[in-house]
This record gives sequence, structure tokens and C-alpha cells, in this order.
Amino acid sequence: MRNSTALISAIVIGALIGGVTMGIPSIRHRLIPATTTAAATTETAPAQTAENKAAPAPEQQEATPAQNNTESTDTANAAKANTITPSAGIDTKTALKDRVLGNADAPLTFYDYSSLSCPHCADFHTNVLPRIKRDYIDTGKVKMVFRPFPLNQPALLGEQIARCVPEEEYFPMLDLLFTNQEKWVFGDAKANLRQMVKVAGVTDALFDECLQNKLLEQGIVDIASDGSKRFEIKGTPTFIIGEDNSKGEIVSGETDYDSFSQKLDKILMDRMIETPKKK
Repeated sequence: MRNSTALISAIVIGALIGGVTMGIPSIRHRLIPATTTAAATTETAPAQTAENKAAPAPEQQEATPAQNNTESTDTANAAKANTITPSAGIDTKTALKDRVLGNADAPLTFYDYSSLSCPHCADFHTNVLPRIKRDYIDTGKVKMVFRPFPLNQPALLGEQIARCVPEEEYFPMLDLLFTNQEKWVFGDAKANLRQMVKVAGVTDALFDECLQNKLLEQGIVDIASDGSKRFEIKGTPTFIIGEDNSKGEIVSGETDYDSFSQKLDKILMDRMIETPKKK
């Protein structure tokens, strides 16, 4: 898909519109107003049933227990499983603050609405963002603000955990979850996620405390709901470049480095800001 995501075809039309698809509970009633209708996408996906545990993309297959629990992960888990002591309570207000990658004073901002279970979001974060970071963010030209748009329960759970780790560890946690997406979103996502984040030092106590925080859960849904209303976001990833309002340029669906960097360059030049030299 190029204008939206396969996840929207397979999950939004199923899970977000009507209950449970592929074993993933719907969060549509909290994310999208009842009057909103999911838009048709430019790419359709095969119909899937509740027995189909395959997620997040139609072409992927369910991971096996062996895939979810590799020897390397187990070794790292054993070393780091108990390195974080859970706080007496999670500061929800701090946890829900915008997460910013780059210099806060950078002249250009883009806002990234992504779902942790979305394969195209994972592709952007693992293959495109590192180059954007090198050429634009690390040079002080651009900053990125990440805003969650969870399309299903696994994505919501993953975002909750990412918001419970120290703020400076937020983007490393996103990197861990996007890079290993296939290992935790399949099957029992909660159990898989619990095992996955132990490598980052998240104990069972902190994991449970985080997922039991209903204010945090609702706050994440509210961020997505606000994006849905203000920018009519229907698919992920969706980027708002420039302004955090209707004047911002909206880019939806899968994108590559060249096309994304061209949009950044154009806005920088329009603002009389020198574009970075590409490495």
C-alpha cells in the first residue's frame, strides 16, 4: 500500500469497526467517534476471521513460541530482568507528554502518528528514520514529535509500556518494539510483550503497574482521538510536517527516505533555511 496501510484494510475495517478480528480486541469505541466511518483504502487485504491469529500484515504468518523466545533474548533477559525498581506510582501527566526526538529549538517539526503493530510504521522507524535522524535531526534542522495512534490492543499495550520507562528511554523502547514487531504482536501479545521488554529492564512489577494504569491508557487513546479529529487520520503512519494544525502538510502511508527528505527540503527552503548535506 502506498496511500494508506495494509493494516487499515485488515484491521481498521475489521477490528476498529466491528469487534474482534484476528483475536485482537477492538478499541474503536474509544479511538474514533461513533459518527466517523473508516475510509476505503487503495489496497485491499484478504478477509480474515477470528481464528486467524496472523497480524499485523496479511502476508505474515503467526510466530511460533521458538521465534518469540530466542536464546539471545533469554540471555539478555536474565541479565536485565530486575534492574528497574517500580515507582510507588506512575506520573501519568509526565508519561503523556509529547515525546520529542531532536533539538527542541529545531526550525522544522514533523509529527509522527504511528501504531506499534503497523508494519509500514515499523519499516519507517527501522529503515527510514535512522537516515532522517542522521541528516536532519542530528544536524538541528528538524525535530520529530511521536504521537501514538494505536490501531489495536497490542499497539496500545506496547505504547503504555513505552510511556512507563524513563523519558530518555522512550525512543530506544520504540526501536526495540518496532524492530522486533513480529515477535510480540502475534498470538498472546501481552505475554510476548512482557517477555520482550525484560531485555530493557522492565520488571513484572513495573509491567503490571503500567498496564493497570487506566488514566495512562485513556490518555494514549485521547491523543489518537485528537489526531483523528484534527487531521482526519485514518491510517498509519501519518505525518504532519511543519505546523501542528491545518496548515501542516499531511503525508499518509508508507514513505521512503528520498520522498520524505524532498518534502523536508522544500519546507526548509521555503523558510529560507539551508538544507543539510546528505551523507
